[in-house]
Amino acid sequence: MEKALEIPKITNTTLQYFVDGEYIDNVDINEVNKIRENILLHIIATKDVSLLDRFYFVGHKDTNNDKMGKEIRITMDSFGNLSDCPWEMSHVRRSMVRLIELGAIITNFQ
Repeated sequence: MEKALEIPKITNTTLQYFVDGEYIDNVDINEVNKIRENILLHIIATKDVSLLDRFYFVGHKDTNNDKMGKEIRITMDSFGNLSDCPWEMSHVRRSMVRLIELGAIITNFQ
């Protein structure tokens, strides 16, 4: 099969998950979003936002290339927003930036 038609493998798609300062496991974007949903449901049901201080994720600063930035700690606010969108969760954004860049290059050929 031609290289251009191969299915690409995307790696490094997990964050480290910590609760009360203790490493729990690596989690992917779907698991991160489920954790966020569970926390928000808890806040809605109890009006208790103290869980926000008990957990965080560790990932890497996002870049516009295939290199991860420096390691960062990611927290969540009471609206479900993450303090940063890490490299591990930004594959789609980086892919779109690359497609736009390539489209611009092709436009210059025409």
